[in-house]
Amino acid sequence: MMRGEHYIKPIESGYTRPHLIRCEDGQMYVVKLSSNPQGSMVLINEYISYRLALLLDLPVPQGEVILLDKEIISRNSELQREYAQAGPHFGSLYIENAVNVTPDSDFSKADNIDKAADIILFDYWLNNNDRHRFHDASTNLLMTPSRISHLWMIDQANILRGPGWNERSILIHQPYISTYWGELYQKFVPFLDSKSPFEAALQKFESLMLLELRQAVAGLPVEWGFTDSQDRAIVRYLHTRLALLREAIEAVRLHFPVWSKDFNNKDFSRNPVSRIKLQGGFS
Repeated sequence: MMRGEHYIKPIESGYTRPHLIRCEDGQMYVVKLSSNPQGSMVLINEYISYRLALLLDLPVPQGEVILLDKEIISRNSELQREYAQAGPHFGSLYIENAVNVTPDSDFSKADNIDKAADIILFDYWLNNNDRHRFHDASTNLLMTPSRISHLWMIDQANILRGPGWNERSILIHQPYISTYWGELYQKFVPFLDSKSPFEAALQKFESLMLLELRQAVAGLPVEWGFTDSQDRAIVRYLHTRLALLREAIEAVRLHFPVWSKDFNNKDFSRNPVSRIKLQGGFS
């Protein structure tokens, strides 16, 4: 747990109204409060998605449980205005100079564009439909603008169809992978398209062990109210959906000219993609 020491400013964008805080390691973190408008489930989603992203070596900023004590809250009217409570919150390392990717962003300069397939699969696996489109020139993907750029995945609060999930809701959509498509994913295509653009990423996801998933979900602060039944439900959800990814990703083949070149619709009809939804964007 990292202690917050110096309040800097509120972040002007974001429904959860995060704040920039310098912590005991001397670095700045974008901190989401447990009192944010969507509640502590936002922190649970951020924590779980961060731990899973680490397992898959995905480009996420360092995440920490941030402890805010009564003293730092009493010194800052912004925290008081947000009804911040003394205790654990969630923070992501602030990436200086990083900007939201836009339709004009040049991904050819990104040194980790090879992670594009992993990012798409990650979003499908966790039902995170909050990254595939550009919203007012904003996505949940940052890029450091320089001669050699780097992509950063941020703001995974909307995994599991949003922080309002419960055991019943995720059980209902556990067997359904929605392969939504949009402008951002389309920009990945030139850097991915090949005879098997998702094979390496699929093998990485499919190699995840049940024990690893359990460990990724473990250790949440008790103050966030994560129950044992939610723990069991999310681990079951994650493990079940790993087995569906390979079949699900076939639904986006039509967006990849090289990959789809030898695609035989007749063969596909003999092996229909059951329990898969194709949604959004391009077709």
